[in-house]
Amino acid sequence: MNPRVVLSILALTVKLIPVAGNMVNLMEQAAIFIRERNTSVTNIASWNLAEAETHESGGVHAEPTHIKEDNCEPSIDDLWYENVDVRIITVALYIRNPLCTPLNLFGYVRLPEPTLAKFQNRKLILNMNNQTHVKSRIQRRGKRPNKRGVVGRQVCAFTATVHLQGSFTYETKPINGNETNLHVVKIQEIHNNTVGLHVHENSLAYTFYGRLERDIYFIR
Repeated sequence: MNPRVVLSILALTVKLIPVAGNMVNLMEQAAIFIRERNTSVTNIASWNLAEAETHESGGVHAEPTHIKEDNCEPSIDDLWYENVDVRIITVALYIRNPLCTPLNLFGYVRLPEPTLAKFQNRKLILNMNNQTHVKSRIQRRGKRPNKRGVVGRQVCAFTATVHLQGSFTYETKPINGNETNLHVVKIQEIHNNTVGLHVHENSLAYTFYGRLERDIYFIR
């Protein structure tokens, strides 16, 4: 595609109206589960939900997820990246249903194919935990960052589903005695469909929704 034609296309701006959403707090959902469990157990002394240090250790972990872009406008042909000197690509996520957890919730955005040999990494990685707005950038290897050139912006809707795996624990203590007993609860047991926490096989799934903005800084 001719760069001049692309420049005129990039001048278009697509605005998506964000839909207000509510923050979902994983710790609050776990606390609700513990309160309900304690109505029958009655002797829960403490509980803990933390990030697992490794997949084999106790705790909960989230697998990195792919951020799916839907109907990005204006549409840019990947071959266009070979015709201009791209220096920086930034990606910003505006999340309308944030999730607050004690975990890292990583999502990644793949770069267009022609840039893979020129840029430092193949993908941008963003931590979506407890965020309504998160931004990251990548610059071309061996080139100085330069924002004095031309910038093109793409805007689109995005979704990203994270899968939480593992377990959390609670302790019970007898009324007469000091010995405590440890109980393990699978993370998917605190599912709550009304807030978007769904059981998916052996995991607890949550889907983020929002707007993605990609800025491309290049030299003509």
